[in-house]
Amino acid sequence: MSDQVRIVRGFHGQAAQDWFVASVNGKRGGTFVDLGAGDPDRNSNTVLLERGFGWRGVLSDIATRDLLVRDRASENAVFGDAFDTEVDAAIVSLAGERGEIDYLSLDLEPPDLTLRRLCSLPLDRVRFGIVTCEHDLYRDATGSIKAAMAGVLVHHGYRLVADNVLMIAGSGEESRLVPVEDWWVHQSIHDSRGASAIAGELLLEITRRQRDSIMKMREAR
Repeated sequence: MSDQVRIVRGFHGQAAQDWFVASVNGKRGGTFVDLGAGDPDRNSNTVLLERGFGWRGVLSDIATRDLLVRDRASENAVFGDAFDTEVDAAIVSLAGERGEIDYLSLDLEPPDLTLRRLCSLPLDRVRFGIVTCEHDLYRDATGSIKAAMAGVLVHHGYRLVADNVLMIAGSGEESRLVPVEDWWVHQSIHDSRGASAIAGELLLEITRRQRDSIMKMREAR
């Protein structure tokens, strides 16, 4: 790996989203919004940033809210429903006078909820340095959700740096790599060309590891 990709002690994100964020913006004391946060640790896009770099932010997940309260930093604002009106208030408060938050991870189920939540975020008041947004293109034959998400983000000044990031779906002989999400940066905060180079290098390595994992799962059957 080149010097562009930050060395981290392990990563938790399914496609190393946390590794990408740490490489683009590995500062101490950053801020995040993680909607659809899932498990406090396993496959989390933000726990590495929290524990390794001292980041704090807003978390939401209906299924794991109590676990997030118990296991993540007490300074975080934790919600169940991502559509709770208090979530937007917490986001605006976290952004402060500058109106900036370092990272947004958006992953609700099903994907049309992710699009609805993206559209309802206070994007006119808050800029996110980095956005990873799940569209599950492999489940959307028309690509309409991905296209709509792109339209919203481009309108608000974001630039695409990784297209159709792959993750593993299925298990055993049915396991395969599928296009799941896109990665973006805000043009006023990060250099999109530099971020794209980092994403490309990192994803080559992650895809190699994913293919190795698929081979092992198939051999174990």
